[in-house]
Amino acid sequence: MNFTQISYFLAILRTGTFTGAADDSFISQSSMSKQIKALEDEIGVKLFKRERSRVYLSEAGYEFFSFAEKVEAERLDLEASLKRFSSKHQGTIIIGSIPVVTAYGISGMFAKFQVEMLKQGANINFDLYSDEQNTVFQALKNNRIDLAFLRPPYLSKDLYESITVAIDDFVFICHKDNPLNKNQSLDIKCLKNERIILLTPRSTLYQVCIAELGRNGLKDNVVATTGRHAVILEMVNNKLGVTLLPRKLLNKAAFPNLCTIELTAPMKTELVLAKQKDKIFNATTTKFWEFVKTNYEIK
Repeated sequence: MNFTQISYFLAILRTGTFTGAADDSFISQSSMSKQIKALEDEIGVKLFKRERSRVYLSEAGYEFFSFAEKVEAERLDLEASLKRFSSKHQGTIIIGSIPVVTAYGISGMFAKFQVEMLKQGANINFDLYSDEQNTVFQALKNNRIDLAFLRPPYLSKDLYESITVAIDDFVFICHKDNPLNKNQSLDIKCLKNERIILLTPRSTLYQVCIAELGRNGLKDNVVATTGRHAVILEMVNNKLGVTLLPRKLLNKAAFPNLCTIELTAPMKTELVLAKQKDKIFNATTTKFWEFVKTNYEIK
């Protein structure tokens, strides 16, 4: 077992497919499959159930998921700390993100900046740290990363500066066989007979949802929470419950059996790129901040 295999395992969960994970990891699908097969052979269990183009976590896969998240977080923390001692750091941007890189086009943002810098003769690397909201925020606060893509409620305007890069609507997500699917829109009170699955309580999205559910007397309908929206979508796909998530977090190609329904009382969320105020960055990080502000800021 090695760090690369664990990283690939988590990439498959983020994207929902081997193809998407391979694209995000910049390797071929066959190489991705071989690495996961080697990992499964070594630990002696199957981590995924494969059905056509979709993959699902096995029971053992759910158990391994918790371990993999911890190992990946520790690895990224260590690498971020050590790279500060390297002369190559001047061409590296150490950046954190909640797990929305694919959903909100952040990887495309990275690629466009790299192309712009290549025109100037500079080869730029992104050292990306991905975890849940509170963990990424703590990494930003403790200077383990320079910039972070976050939901904004954590950020004091006295201590942090931010650029809004996305605004998204919450939607109700269910399996196409759910009777509620016949509605074009619904009041959240209609979920009184549903099993609701949310992100972990440490997530900003959980706080938004649980507050709205509480106002409608539906807190007790929450039957499960997890740290990854891909896991929630897989559970909904297996008809284990329903969820409330920002619209862009549902990859329709990966989950064709899931449907979105508008909420009659709209709920919105933002994504921002944040930094500590008055912190001095290397020239590359400063240029990336200005690049995002110029090309992606929503005012």
